[in-house]
Amino acid sequence: MDTSSCKSVQCLNEHISWADAFVVVYSICDKRSFIHARYLLETISVLKGPRRFPVILLGNKRDLEHGRQVQVDDGQELSLKWQCQFYEVSAAESYIGVSLAFQSLIRESRPLHTMKTLPSVRRKTSPALTVSKMIGIVFGKNGSKRNGKKRPSLSI
Repeated sequence: MDTSSCKSVQCLNEHISWADAFVVVYSICDKRSFIHARYLLETISVLKGPRRFPVILLGNKRDLEHGRQVQVDDGQELSLKWQCQFYEVSAAESYIGVSLAFQSLIRESRPLHTMKTLPSVRRKTSPALTVSKMIGIVFGKNGSKRNGKKRPSLSI
């Protein structure tokens, strides 16, 4: 989500509501950008609720150490508070750090996206489902038929 074009809170809220993962970027040379990153993390948490969603806090401009206004510890502390991944990179020096951060976000997002595409399962109030029962529900081993044909079974 790119909030640079958002001039209103409503625009920001719309961006956050449809997103499934977030990269919050700040400049290590600009304390105001770090404060804004903190605000974005708080806003994301409020709007998305208690459910888990992938977030990366990304400190940029690591190559400009002489102009540093935000310490590494500040970024790490903020990431611990919001339980998100933290990286400090230099997009100017190399794309590798940025690439690793995005790959990590994708790795974290994939299982959540896969879970969203699975059919909803009615949960019983009795003890937790076993793995074999869950496989049976997902792959239709409960004797359900489709057009008179059985679904293929799963052998492990």
